[in-house]
This record gives sequence, structure tokens and C-alpha cells, in this order.
Amino acid sequence: MQSAVPATEIEQRVDIGVEARADHPAGDHVMVAAVDVGILNLTNYKPPAPDDSYWAFSRRIADYDPLVWWRQVDVPVLLVYGAADERVPVEPSVAAITEALESSGHSATVRIFEGADHTFRLHRPGDEWPRTAPGYPDAVLEWLANL
Repeated sequence: MQSAVPATEIEQRVDIGVEARADHPAGDHVMVAAVDVGILNLTNYKPPAPDDSYWAFSRRIADYDPLVWWRQVDVPVLLVYGAADERVPVEPSVAAITEALESSGHSATVRIFEGADHTFRLHRPGDEWPRTAPGYPDAVLEWLANL
């Protein structure tokens, strides 16, 4: 059995290359990434065939504009974020969604939990497991109770 490789060693061994593939059927919507971490080599995988349904799906995802839908919301909204979210940039997201809601005469309650990630968890040095951001469950329940 192979022994585990420390995360720092994996990070040092990661080599990522990204290129735009304008010649591909998906046009400028596709990026091809090659990753070789020395343990798992993903560089030998080819993109799906030009007629593969993946490309139609990818175009739809790339063309999706969530603000179109936010402008149509006419119910109470609670936007909840972790301030340390690495997937969704908090301030631009709050600004875009609240602007979309306000453009149709609506508003949102915004709660941002300091130090929390995308899943509202805190990752503190020395903790074996991440913890739920203090006040997160209570804030959601309180907001619901006040509807």
C-alpha cells in the first residue's frame, strides 16, 4: 500500500497549465487544464468529441446569468455568506444581488459570518474538524421566525 503524501509536497508537485481553445466547438467557452501531481496524471485525458452533449451543456452554463432570475424574486430573501468564502466573492455578490432585487422594488437581509467559509464553517488552527460559525443557525431561524 502506498503511503500518504503530505499536502505541502503535493502542492510543490502540482503543475497546472491552462489554455484557451478557440478552435474547439465550444469556442471561447472552454478552457483545457492539464494537471500532473506526480501521483495522478490527468494530462492524458482528451476533451470530449465535438458533437458530445458536454459542449451544449457547457455553453448553457457559461451563458447563465443569475441576475436575470434575482430581478424576478418577489419573496423575502436572506443572503448568508462566510467572510472567508473562497468560492463566492462576498462583497461583489451582495452588491449584485441586492442591486438586482432593488431594481424590481425588493430587498434582502444580508448576514456575513466572520471567518466562515462557503459552508459557514470555521477552520481554526488546532481544531481537528471545522466548526459551524457562531450564530449561523440562530440567525437563519430568527430570520424565518420574523417572516
